[in-house]
Amino acid sequence: EELKALAGELKVKAPKGVDQASKAHVLFAVHCKRLHGQLSGSLRQDLDSILPKWRLISLAIAEVAMRQGFPVAVEGALELHRSLVQALEPGASGGNAELLQVPHLDVERIKQLRKGPHKALDISSFAELSTEERKKSLEAVGLSTQELLDAEEFAKAVPRLSIVESTVFVEGEDNICKDDIATLRVKLSRENLAKGEAAGAVHAPFFASIAVPEAWWLSFTISAARGAKTRFVRVTNTAQEVDAVLRFSVPSVGKNRCKFSLFCETYVGLAIEQQITFEAKLADNPGNGGADPDDDVSEHSGHGED
Repeated sequence: EELKALAGELKVKAPKGVDQASKAHVLFAVHCKRLHGQLSGSLRQDLDSILPKWRLISLAIAEVAMRQGFPVAVEGALELHRSLVQALEPGASGGNAELLQVPHLDVERIKQLRKGPHKALDISSFAELSTEERKKSLEAVGLSTQELLDAEEFAKAVPRLSIVESTVFVEGEDNICKDDIATLRVKLSRENLAKGEAAGAVHAPFFASIAVPEAWWLSFTISAARGAKTRFVRVTNTAQEVDAVLRFSVPSVGKNRCKFSLFCETYVGLAIEQQITFEAKLADNPGNGGADPDDDVSEHSGHGED
């Protein structure tokens, strides 16, 4: 009866051919709408126990899609993963949704916060505010002293990833040639950490049953005559300085225009993008330098370099 009442209140639709929504459907809706307080003790325990399993399933879908070369499926699985970790509805985007990740901010407080000089405030710009400006803004929307401390701790922990350098090269070669197995190396810095520090577990108060580690995904798209192809690699290194590395087969002679993006798998709204170009020549002895383009492992790699 409790599940039926929740399903009716949340307007959870049952799958076609089924009389009523399943327990999993209802619990998922409760979680994404942050209505955990409406659950009885036993249902709350059920939700807490199943969330880590759903998280692993979403990551497994992303990994399989990465191996099979389905970029849209990768992005969809990671959107689901972020929704589970942060208790936000899938598809939620923009400043309002992003700011719900800040402790003690709800929809009404966010509306007040985004008035005046902070109309475009999102999670990244929130973390970049000075301590005094952030405190003044949050006090104005009613946060208590303890709530202010919680929000400040969150702001310091939110990842602020920057690209230090990006290069494309072929190991052991001075030039890049068509059909070579080239390497994209992106040097990254976590600006919210001091040298030698490492990122801890993400802030996920509605996902309290386990600690969720911070991780990022590097996507790389290179234009070619036969169409663009996107490759991915998951970057799990939590150090302050990180090298993200991805290998690919060079598709054409001349100027190759590429784009790479880094997006966080655990926070909504954290992503950076950059363009990169490189020149490729025709090899003196056409071939691939002993490497088989079919051995390109960029889509299968699960980790960035240390």
